[in-house]
Amino acid sequence: MSAREDLDRQFRSLHSQSITEFEETMRTRHEENERLVAEQKPLEREEFARVARILDVPIEQIERSRSAQEKKLKNRIAEIQQSLQGKAHPESVKVKLALHPALSIPGARSVPILATNIMSTNQADIIGIQGQHGNPWVLPYDPGRIRIKQEHVSNEYGLCGWARAHANDPIWVDVWFAFLSEREANWTFWVIAGFHGYYVLNARNSFLLCRDARVTLDVTMSVFQYFWFSDQKVTVLDEDSDSGLRWGNYDDYPDFYYSAPLRADSSYWVFLRFRIRMYATAYHGYSLIDFADGPNFIDPVLLIAWPH
Repeated sequence: MSAREDLDRQFRSLHSQSITEFEETMRTRHEENERLVAEQKPLEREEFARVARILDVPIEQIERSRSAQEKKLKNRIAEIQQSLQGKAHPESVKVKLALHPALSIPGARSVPILATNIMSTNQADIIGIQGQHGNPWVLPYDPGRIRIKQEHVSNEYGLCGWARAHANDPIWVDVWFAFLSEREANWTFWVIAGFHGYYVLNARNSFLLCRDARVTLDVTMSVFQYFWFSDQKVTVLDEDSDSGLRWGNYDDYPDFYYSAPLRADSSYWVFLRFRIRMYATAYHGYSLIDFADGPNFIDPVLLIAWPH
């Protein structure tokens, strides 16, 4: 078996494990959500009626007012999205890469992306991506340019203390790097990644009524050689609103570091998994996190690895 065939065999095994992990995580999530809905659904209409009595207005008036406000908000959000999508992003990652001191460290190596796997329970998130498709995943033909987004709209609201934030299933993206370790040492890894996108949030608390909107994007790194080392998590973006409409661009190249002791083994590949997770949640609100439309994307460019 050639080195390339051995690499592919090992990668396919880890890729399959990641899909199983995603499916089991989502299945547990769904079971918990179904349990909560079964417990709380009979109380929702009663809760809405309680709100109407406290505010001393008919339920129908609340619903009509809510519908009119949602139409105006939808138009305003469309205007905001158009302005945010039109912003171009600088290619400063090349400058950052050229100046980084890790490149001058003896034994440092640059490792290109092996593959990227995007996983989502919503087929609409991945159906338009060119690549090798499975269920519920896709391996894009261009692993270095990731385009993902998530939007959530919630019309539910209620008394503070009863409010429950609702969320879509998160989108997972596994970016894979692989190399052979010829030296037994403690290795340091630095992933160069650029995040170019934007978010839009809308929710406004009022007397007795709780509302919330939030978007989150985090990264988890781990290394595999014979077994998985522990995960290391970094929150890249975490924005929320309960005081009205707010939005913003996110354009940054944060540093991602990881360390692990590796054995010297010319026949067993070392894999670094750079996992991105995206969430949009809302309770009587709107949330959008977009790293997909127009000039927006995520570009995990390179891995720099060195022993010491």
